[in-house]
Amino acid sequence: MKKILAIDDQPDNLVTLKAVLKTQLKNCEVITARSGQEGIDLAIEHQPDTILLDIIMPEMDGFETCNKLKENHQTNHIPIILITAIKTDPKSRIRGLEIGADSFLSKPIDPYELIAQVKVTLRIKQAEDELRKDKKVLKKRVEEKTSELKKSEDRFKTAIALSPNPVMIINEDGSIIQLSKGFTDYSGFDVKEVSNFDEFTKKLNINRGNKKIKFSEYFDKQETEDIGLWDITSINGTSRNWQVYLTPLGSFQDGKKSLLAVAFDITERIKAQDELIKLNHAIEQSANTIVITDTEGRIEYVNPAFTKVTGFSIEEAIGENPRILNAGTTSDEYYKKMWETISSGKVWEGEFHNKTKSGEYFWEHVIITPIKDKYGKIKNYLSVKENITDQKKAIELLKKSEYQYKTLFDNAGDGIGIIDQMGNIMVSNESFAKMHGYTIEETAKLNIKDLDTPETAKEFKSRMDKIIKGEIVNLNVDHYHKNGNIIHLNVTACPIEIDGENQIVGFHRDVTKQIETTKNLKEALEKAKEADKLKTAFLHNVSHEIRTPMNGILGFADLLKSPDITQEDMNSYIDVISISGKRMLNTLNQLMDISILETGQAKLFLTSISLKSELENIRSFFMAEAEDKGLSIDLNLTKKDAKTLLKTDKDKFRTILNNLIKNAIKYSKEGTIEIGFNVSGERIIFYVKDDGIGISEDRQDAVFERFVQADIEDKKAFEGSGLGLSISKSYVELMGGKMWLESKPGKGSTFFFTLPHIKSENEIISKKNPKNKNLKILIVDDEDFASIYLTDVLSERKYKLLHATNGKDAIDIVKGNPDIDIVLMDIKMPILDGISATKEIRKFNKEIIIIAQTAYALEGDREKTLEAGCNDYISKPIDKQKLFKKLD
Repeated sequence: MKKILAIDDQPDNLVTLKAVLKTQLKNCEVITARSGQEGIDLAIEHQPDTILLDIIMPEMDGFETCNKLKENHQTNHIPIILITAIKTDPKSRIRGLEIGADSFLSKPIDPYELIAQVKVTLRIKQAEDELRKDKKVLKKRVEEKTSELKKSEDRFKTAIALSPNPVMIINEDGSIIQLSKGFTDYSGFDVKEVSNFDEFTKKLNINRGNKKIKFSEYFDKQETEDIGLWDITSINGTSRNWQVYLTPLGSFQDGKKSLLAVAFDITERIKAQDELIKLNHAIEQSANTIVITDTEGRIEYVNPAFTKVTGFSIEEAIGENPRILNAGTTSDEYYKKMWETISSGKVWEGEFHNKTKSGEYFWEHVIITPIKDKYGKIKNYLSVKENITDQKKAIELLKKSEYQYKTLFDNAGDGIGIIDQMGNIMVSNESFAKMHGYTIEETAKLNIKDLDTPETAKEFKSRMDKIIKGEIVNLNVDHYHKNGNIIHLNVTACPIEIDGENQIVGFHRDVTKQIETTKNLKEALEKAKEADKLKTAFLHNVSHEIRTPMNGILGFADLLKSPDITQEDMNSYIDVISISGKRMLNTLNQLMDISILETGQAKLFLTSISLKSELENIRSFFMAEAEDKGLSIDLNLTKKDAKTLLKTDKDKFRTILNNLIKNAIKYSKEGTIEIGFNVSGERIIFYVKDDGIGISEDRQDAVFERFVQADIEDKKAFEGSGLGLSISKSYVELMGGKMWLESKPGKGSTFFFTLPHIKSENEIISKKNPKNKNLKILIVDDEDFASIYLTDVLSERKYKLLHATNGKDAIDIVKGNPDIDIVLMDIKMPILDGISATKEIRKFNKEIIIIAQTAYALEGDREKTLEAGCNDYISKPIDKQKLFKKLD
């Protein structure tokens, strides 16, 4: 039965395909899969004859699925028909063919075309399967012929390699008629040099024992006679044993009777016989058990040790299977693997848990060797067994002991190191390696002197001398950590003998923290005294910074209630309230920034900015305030600077410059404030220069520290929390830069800071621009006063306004009013918050502009709004001019 695998994420498509295939193709099994990965798994499992694969699928599309199927050796032979919802373009077809697709079908699928293509691929698959089958058969035949040829060649080589036996022909007068090449090669003489047999025997020092040979007795014999064993010395002085046979040849030459003497070298056979005798004695006298079985496992021989160990007599054992000793604790699988090994001609080695005839349990270490005949066929199995019961018990005790000591060694809190007398580290535990920053493998390549600091190294010899003499030494040493830092250790060392060698074991305890803690405690005590003074002054200053503007707000708000107030006074009071509110908001923002920095929550959100545009906006923002004090703000930019783009955290960048410019205005009575930057390699150097009061050299580092302004004289003249520069410096360092200043009292100050020049992609993002339209704006806020404030502000421009008090209502209003241009989205709301509402709106409306209203309560709130899909954000309390600028 043919198998067809259909892969499509749409169930309806699978039902249709299955119905058509089952109807048109008899004896066909259709397997379905709803995803690419499921299809791959089913293809591996079922090995279908054809795969119908839809291209458009989630997660893993048809092209990727096809590619993975063709890369897998288990499925790369299966034909694949790609199915697409539209007519495939040439590029798609080429791509499909390149990754291994065999054909294409376009939806809607024509049943006849589908069946035709499936039949074609089935025929192709069948033909390829037959080819693969034929290929396997052919390959097997080639291998068999090759093997036979190799065996034939080996036999031929063996025949060529055989040397002929020494042969000679002797006349009845004792003369040698002929010597074979074997005799000549062995003796080094030819027939011309030794024509007489007696002379030949003398030259070769032939020893015939005590046996006297009368050649005359053999000339008239009718059969070959064995005349005994001769010792013959070769040309190189080696003596070997030869078995000599004489055969009468009758009249051979000149009518004289002759004998054919043939010698066979039996030296090795004699040695083998001797070895066999020794082996037999060894087996019989061996303390190990020796068992020989036939190929079925029946015992044919056991030595006396078998009887002694097992209690079975030789007669009881012969004909039995060694399993008569089985204790019943060894699995059948264990025996199966043993038989698979030895029956394949390999040596097996293992252990058996056995039982004696009397029922006592014992352990044996066993080596079973197949015994083969000269043709390589296994005839018997030889088992050599050693009783290891005592060793087993000892090993278990040793393992337990070793485990206990190793556990103590490995898990000891102290670093343990063992060195030889030259200082080479022989072994160490994890704690020792870790406290030095190395792995255990790395410490094994070190000498203890590699870790010693120069001061510690000076005492190496004296320490070693004491320990080698047997003293237990406790001392403090300094070692180098792998990273170059110095660590302080308390070490207890003593001598130890390992494998007959005198070595030294040291127990190391890292006391770096204790030493540093003691030092830091002293420093901290001094700093705490100073910090306590500064924090107290800081709290007084912060209290002043909040109470002072609060008095202005409350006091002048109360004055506004007077019925006799003039318009001029009202405007003046409102200005005071506005200035006081901004001052208090600035203080609160700085306190929030410090809190975020203190808790480590500060994060970077990089965006692309134009430095020219940013600096011009900041200059414009402070221009009115500067002019009120008679100051001017100059922007020092070149034409090249005007094109500089930077990828940075825009809000933190603005905060840094805002704090520097505020200080410049605050501490300057006249003159100019200059803002600019220079590109220097991989960084940009920004500066803010003023003509203010300046800072003395001994206070220049202090101005960057928190709480320090409270410690500077004349604080009444220059009010503020004293946190601005500390925040700015922290932000600069967070972004990978540094901040410093140059100043002289009475001559002004220049504050510098650097930022990494992360180049921004100069891309223009086209977005919906609502400018110059009669905007339709949705205000989303659950606070009535906030909604009323925005309504009053936006009504000035005659915008069309809609309102929602939670995220759920906002979603419904946007769905019902697709012509809304802008959504002012509050973040903290009941029922559904602004982040969630924005994500839902973006699912059905990608174009509408959403501006988040954030109180900037926590670092990351603004970033979350942008990630959720907001185009921009504005911080509360909302400044009218900033809002209009964003709307424009």
